[in-house]
Amino acid sequence: GRGRVGVSPGRRHTVHIVIFLNIMSTSEPENKTIAEASKEQKGDLSYHYFHNEKGGEAPAAAPKKITEEEALELHRTTSDKLVGGASLWNAAGTWEERGYLGWAKQQLATRLVGVSDNVVTITEIKSCTGEATVVCTRGKARYGFDLVVSLGWEATVDEATIKGSVDINEVSRDTVEDDELEYKVNIDSDSKKESKEKKAKAEAGVKALMRKIREQLVAFDSDFKSKAES
Repeated sequence: GRGRVGVSPGRRHTVHIVIFLNIMSTSEPENKTIAEASKEQKGDLSYHYFHNEKGGEAPAAAPKKITEEEALELHRTTSDKLVGGASLWNAAGTWEERGYLGWAKQQLATRLVGVSDNVVTITEIKSCTGEATVVCTRGKARYGFDLVVSLGWEATVDEATIKGSVDINEVSRDTVEDDELEYKVNIDSDSKKESKEKKAKAEAGVKALMRKIREQLVAFDSDFKSKAES
């Protein structure tokens, strides 16, 4: 009755069992991770970092806001130009636009602060907003500006000091060249206590001074043209 499967009588079969042992060097700590061992093998060549993932080694880059003065200095030190006003990198003369609002504010202050007649003196640039740009294309530089400017002024009327501002809503190449500047004269609150006659003389003095202000804006236009072509 009983049979044996797969074994012939009188023949011996030897079964070889091979055991593979993964023996780690005794010089390595037993608790060393695979990542640590891999890092040691790669040495200084391992430099992949993930800033936003846990375990990354390099700190995340943080944006830094610079001041307008720092921006002007950066522009001054990196504004190497070729013929036609294009930047050094733009040797082909393709389209390029650069902003000059910071420069425009400084140049307007140089031109306008101190402008005076017998009654009124411009004391400061209270604000200057808008655009002042140079566009370089095909080796040619084209400049333009569209600004809203507020000037502080001080008037001496009958030994009284009256202060205020004059707001020029559109300072552009067209309005300056065509003498079409629109402006509004304001009296500071501290000076409104003065008599109506004195305030009227101060306002009249500001309006008379607008002729000299426009002359300086024409000069500013010329300054900007030279800046764009330099």
